[in-house]
Parts: sequence; C-alpha cells; structure tokens
Amino acid sequence: MFYKSLVISNNRDLAWERCYQYFGTDKPKVELGYLHLTAFLAVFGMYRGSSKLSKKDYFVNRGAVEIILNYNHKQLREFSFDFGNIEKIMKLKRKLEKYYGGNGISPTNTLISKVMLGTLGCVPAYDTSFIQGLRKVEKDKKIFHTFNKKSIAQLYEFYNYKEHKDDFEKVKEKIKSITQVEYPPMRLVDLYFWLIGNKKDEDKKKR
Repeated sequence: MFYKSLVISNNRDLAWERCYQYFGTDKPKVELGYLHLTAFLAVFGMYRGSSKLSKKDYFVNRGAVEIILNYNHKQLREFSFDFGNIEKIMKLKRKLEKYYGGNGISPTNTLISKVMLGTLGCVPAYDTSFIQGLRKVEKDKKIFHTFNKKSIAQLYEFYNYKEHKDDFEKVKEKIKSITQVEYPPMRLVDLYFWLIGNKKDEDKKKR
C-alpha cells in the first residue's frame, strides 16, 4: 500500500505534504510559497525534458502563488462537494491558465491541476498515469478524463460512493496516524488512480 512508503525518509510524496501544509498555515507568505510550489512541481515531473518551466527562473511561479493566496484559498482547501465550489475551482483554473500562458508557458491541464493539487489539494493531478488509472477502473462509468466541471463532480461522486468512501476514510486515518497530515479527498482520489495507472505502465514494461 502507498502509505507504507510514507515512513521512508525523503520519500517524494513528502514534497506534496510540505507544499500543501505550508499553504495551510495561518499566513503563508508569497516568497516561501513559490519556493514550496517550485520544489513540488520539480519533484512531480514538471521541470523535466523540454518543459518550458525549466527554461524560466522559479520566480515565474510567484504570480501563480499571488493569485492563489488572493483567491480565498482557505475556502478551497476546505472544499466540500458543491457545484458552486466546483465553479470556484474552474474560475481559479482560468486565472492560472491566463497567468502562465501570458508568461510563455503552456497552461496544460497537467500543470494547472498540479499547481492546485500542491497548494490547495482541491483537484487531482491530471497527468498520464492518473488518466490511465481512470480509463482502467472506470471503463463503464466513463469518468471524464479532462480537467473540467463534469470530471471534478464525477470524482467527488466516486469518492462518496458508499462502497468507496469507507475505504478512502480508512486510508485517510491510516495516513494521518503515520504523517499527522489529513489528506483531502482529492489527494486520496489522485493517489488511487495514479497508482493504478502507474502499475499499468510498469506491467507494459515487463512484457
């Protein structure tokens, strides 16, 4: 299980914990905020290869942090299933897309969702492994694979299915007993589908 790796010193998932916890402090400061965000994005693959982020100074993330901290960010960290809250998430998504796009960085769903996952924990990261996990598990229900209102609503419904929620809550409590960090629902959903999608990649390599 994923949570067994959390006891390992310097495990990569701690980058998410540290970033998420920092933005949950009483008065997070922009200067430390964009350093935490940059470190998280780097560990989670957004600075590899031909990424345009890697061609920029890390100050480029400062504007994104300013947008988040000025956007009632604590309310989104406490996000509960509500279509009004989903609209707030999408409005923030559009603001971040405009910011990064205006600074010469392609505002992909992967980048914007990882920024929001690392700081607010209100959406999963729509990366390759996560999307593959969605496709493998939900062949019949067809959860949308694009970062949009419909997909977020479906993922919250998935979390709250009676047969799923008890398991998610048990994992949340187990993780909290190890890390003292309360993982938000969308981070648990993110891990669930990412692990399934990542396993699919590993299985292909073995063939």
